[in-house]
Amino acid sequence: MALRKSVLPLLAIFTLFTTCREEAPEAARSTSSPPTAPDCPADPLEPGPAAKQEAIAAVGRSLQAGKQPERDYQIEKAYPAMRGGFGAIALHLCGRTVGARTWVVEVRFPKLEPSASLSQGQAFVSRFRSGWKVSGIDTIEGAGGGGSAAA
Repeated sequence: MALRKSVLPLLAIFTLFTTCREEAPEAARSTSSPPTAPDCPADPLEPGPAAKQEAIAAVGRSLQAGKQPERDYQIEKAYPAMRGGFGAIALHLCGRTVGARTWVVEVRFPKLEPSASLSQGQAFVSRFRSGWKVSGIDTIEGAGGGGSAAA
């Protein structure tokens, strides 16, 4: 049952990604940025020069609170949401401003392989006054994400 709870967010975000994939270029050109999803972070700060390292560290802290299979993870990629990939989700759901201030960290969970849907996750991470946080729109919410990971 606990594994099921960590899988559902993965499936939901995968579905969102596949439906938003074609819309990403249009969303990236949009000048308006009203948050459209309840899980969008409110008022994230500019990421700053150490954004990649800080985003990865926030994901690590978030995953350490998860179930044992999620604690064994590997960071595959980390990049600004505006650069594409899974960042299209943040742009589509939360608008350009949040997208420009969000980093995507792609994670692999080797203990959950060979299932591609279980063994891959994407965290959406933003900087706030209280530190870097994995937002509620991440795919590893059931693995301990979705909460804060202050830097």
